[in-house]
Amino acid sequence: MFVRVFNHLPDVFIKDMQFVIPNAPILGFGTGISAQGLQEIGQSKEGLAELAHQGGETGVKRLLFELGIVGFVVFYVFWGRIFFHIRRLLRTVTDSQLKFVGVAIALFAFLVLLRFTFVHHQALGDYAVLTPLWFFLGTLFKLKELR
Repeated sequence: MFVRVFNHLPDVFIKDMQFVIPNAPILGFGTGISAQGLQEIGQSKEGLAELAHQGGETGVKRLLFELGIVGFVVFYVFWGRIFFHIRRLLRTVTDSQLKFVGVAIALFAFLVLLRFTFVHHQALGDYAVLTPLWFFLGTLFKLKELR
C-alpha cells in the first residue's frame, strides 16, 4: 500500500500543475485567496476561491494558485535550506541519544511537508500541526547546547 501511494504522487503533482498554470498568473492571486472561509462569506473575487478548490486540495496546487511559480520556488528553497541546516547540524551532534531525537524531529518535519505537498494543504495551515512543528524545529537547532 505504501509503495502504491508513492507511485501515485507524480500523477498528483502533474495534474495540479496542468490545472493551475493556465489558470493562475506567474505571481499567483495572493495568499489566502483559496481559504475555505473566503468561499463561505462570498467575498471571493471572480469566483477564485471556488476555482482554487476544483481538482483537489494539495499543497502544490495551493502554493501555485496563491503564490504562483515564484512563490512556489521560494517556498521549497526555504524548506530546502532548513533541511540542509538540519543535516549539517545532525553531523555535528556527538551524543547518540540527542542524535536520535534530532533524526526523529527531522523525520517529523519531512513527513509534515510531504503530506502538505502531495496529500492535503491543511497540514501547514493548522495551528495544531504548526505549533509542534516549529517548537520541535527550534529544539532541534538548540541540540548542540543541550548536553
